[in-house]
Amino acid sequence: MTWNVATFSAINGLAAHTAWLNPVIAAFANWAGPVLLVLILGVAWWRNRDRYLAAVLTGVSAVVALGVNQLVAGLWFEQRPFVALHGVTMLLAHPADNSFPSDHAVIAGALAIGTLLFARRWGIVAVVVAVLLSVARVYAGMHYPLDVIVGLAIGAVVALVLVGVGTRLLSKVRLGVG
Repeated sequence: MTWNVATFSAINGLAAHTAWLNPVIAAFANWAGPVLLVLILGVAWWRNRDRYLAAVLTGVSAVVALGVNQLVAGLWFEQRPFVALHGVTMLLAHPADNSFPSDHAVIAGALAIGTLLFARRWGIVAVVVAVLLSVARVYAGMHYPLDVIVGLAIGAVVALVLVGVGTRLLSKVRLGVG
């Protein structure tokens, strides 16, 4: 058994013993985690209104990262754990499509790192939420750990490029600095 499957089994195995927690984790893994990340981005922008360009580029980076993720997913197919393994506790109804990399983790990585680049305190909160969302996707039986790790990395890299570099370039253009 690989570390990926063993770690998945350990995390997802918790779902079989913590039924009282399952509805909360299922909601967080499905919609509440992503909504919370968008709200954190909104609050970070509100508290740092002069950084509107970085906030907008953070949102754009999530969309671009999702596109990059579709390209990666087209190159590498991984069956979802609930298809490939027996005894998986599934908390969400989901089609048996590609598991690698996780779309949720990609978006979470982009929103978290983008926010971190322009609002450090809120960005740290967003990073914690992104990691918890990713673990929740494994707990819910939707992804292997590697699916969410790579997803977070794709989102983070896209945000670093778009928010980090894009903010500097667009600010220079806006200010007429060449």
